[in-house]
Amino acid sequence: MVSARTILRTLPVVGSVAGAVHLLVPGKLLAVAEWGYDHVLAVDFEPRDRATRRVRLVGVPFLAVSALLARVGTWDWPLTRGQNVITTPASARPTARRTTPNPSEMYACRRRPSRR
Repeated sequence: MVSARTILRTLPVVGSVAGAVHLLVPGKLLAVAEWGYDHVLAVDFEPRDRATRRVRLVGVPFLAVSALLARVGTWDWPLTRGQNVITTPASARPTARRTTPNPSEMYACRRRPSRR
């Protein structure tokens, strides 16, 4: 099984490439879609007047989400440190390590001590 850390580091690359393709060559993407609709689905595909503009607009969220995922992928998540707790069987875990994460380690923000 692929670890969460690998997924969080791969998705931004794939999303950035997809966003760049949408922004740089929307006409080619529409041509590929037209070919796919014609040969695979046997349906006529006629892009409208502003289709290339809409394809470019789809690229912007791709890049924005990719940037966010790239940032999130660099965080040191408790479940992505060392062994992946989700995919490692209980028999393979060291006995000294807790099997469940400490709740205070699960969040980036820690509660301040009260001033009372």
